[in-house]
Amino acid sequence: MPENTNRPQHSHAAEYEEKGKSIDQEEWSVRISYSGPLPPPETLKKYEEMQPGVTDRLLTVIEEQEENRRKMEQTTIERKFTIELAGMILGFIILSIFMVGGIILLMLEKDTAGFFSLFGPALVLLMIRLFSKRPSQTQSTYEQGQHHSSQTQDQQDGQAKE
Repeated sequence: MPENTNRPQHSHAAEYEEKGKSIDQEEWSVRISYSGPLPPPETLKKYEEMQPGVTDRLLTVIEEQEENRRKMEQTTIERKFTIELAGMILGFIILSIFMVGGIILLMLEKDTAGFFSLFGPALVLLMIRLFSKRPSQTQSTYEQGQHHSSQTQDQQDGQAKE
């Protein structure tokens, strides 16, 4: 990186030189930050001046990444739905087997075993359903993520105030 030969002029520079001190070097540090997929317009313009067409390529890459992210989210949602559906079907099959077994045991005059086989699995499923801590079915995944990130930000703000 080429050195900057332009040095800022100080009103006190002559005063230092009179005392036998000289200002040889001054160091500057600038930190620029931005969020989002695109840099600020001024920076983007400088990139375009250095390499014509870089803005179009950058926009193409950003669009491809967004499309890939959407596809991945869609795939995740579809897989989650498939797994939940398979779990419900499997649970129904197991519950049905136990209930049929309970009915058969009751018909064979095995009252206690038949009773527990008939109503035990249904009671377990009911308990699981009542005591499971699942997010609201009406709340979307996006809203859940936004709620979580806002809680995290609120926690950070609270720590900063302390």
